[in-house]
Parts: sequence; C-alpha cells; structure tokens
Amino acid sequence: MKTFFRSISIIFALAACSYLVLSTSCKKDEEDDNNGDIFWNENWLLGTWEGTPPAIGDPMFDNKKMRLVIDEVAWKHTDTVPHNTVKLWYYSGTLYWDVDAIVPWSMKFHHSAYPIGLCSFGWQSATLLQAGATVNHISLRIGDTVNMAPNRELDFDLDWEYTDYTREVPKYLDFYGDIEIYINGNNYDGDYPPNPGEMIRLTKK
Repeated sequence: MKTFFRSISIIFALAACSYLVLSTSCKKDEEDDNNGDIFWNENWLLGTWEGTPPAIGDPMFDNKKMRLVIDEVAWKHTDTVPHNTVKLWYYSGTLYWDVDAIVPWSMKFHHSAYPIGLCSFGWQSATLLQAGATVNHISLRIGDTVNMAPNRELDFDLDWEYTDYTREVPKYLDFYGDIEIYINGNNYDGDYPPNPGEMIRLTKK
C-alpha cells in the first residue's frame, strides 16, 4: 500500500512540473516576475492541529486521536524557472498519537533533519502564475527513533496535496498514506487512501 501512495505523490509531482512548463511557455515575457505575494506565509502551519483518523475496523487505529504541534520553521530550498518558483520549508515540532491515553505516544521532529532525517515534516509550494495558483505538498515522515515504549514502535508515512487559487490558508489538512504500529513482533497497518472521507483530517486549533 505504501508503494501505491508514493506513486500517487510521484504522479502529482510530475503533473505539477508539466503544468509549470506549460504555463511558462505561454507566459508573456513582459509579465511581472514578482511572485512573492502568491505564496502563503510559511508560518501558516505553526500551532496545533488535531483530528481522529476515520474508522477502518481496527481497534489499533479507530478512535485514536492525533495531535500535531508545530513550533518552528526554516526555509531550505528554492528552485526557479522563468516566471515560476518552487519553495521548500521544513518544520520542528511534536507528533502525538492516542492523545487520550494515559501515556500518549509522541515523537519530536526537527527542521535541521533535512534532507536525510528519519523524522521530518516539510512543505513544498510551486507557483502557477498563469493560473494564479500554487500547488502545495506536505510530506510527514515520522517514526519511532528512540523506542519510547518497549516492544512498541510507530511509523507515520503521510502526505497532503492542495492547489490554492484563493490565497487563503487551509483550516484543515487531509492526509493520505499509512500508519504502522509494531508491538511485540506483530505489525499493524492502517491505510488511508486519498479519497474523500477516507483521509486523516487534522484541524487547526
């Protein structure tokens, strides 16, 4: 299932790149190159996001509340083509699982882990100036790197994609992908396809 979800992300990236090329070729040379105002401010993700994954019929995942606390951001990379720009930011914070448990699982992530860290949270945004839009992608790759509980590990492999035409930042994030839980040698896999109602919605608090 991970391979399927990752292929969706690759298709998304290729489509965005194709759109960039097409929009660039159609763009008039005299058009304004200033595209700074089309990007959201990178601080839009800072704060607390919460939600409960949709039920999949597995007690390991159903009714387990998630909390994502993001407290710091750092710009990492910018790519440019004529009239269009792609920017990349990474964030620091903490991901919590099963928030209502007596001892919730949690794991910190750091923007300094870019580009090869095991725990990372990144946002990439590409301008489509001819369409007056940005194509946005978040990659959430957070796993248990310190074995916080004996014989219990969690691994989150989630993505979010959104094309914006309004300049208004989203109030919720619909993540697709999977969550894996390892307990005493047993592997439990929670899959969340990129379909309405089947993704993990985290809402800004």
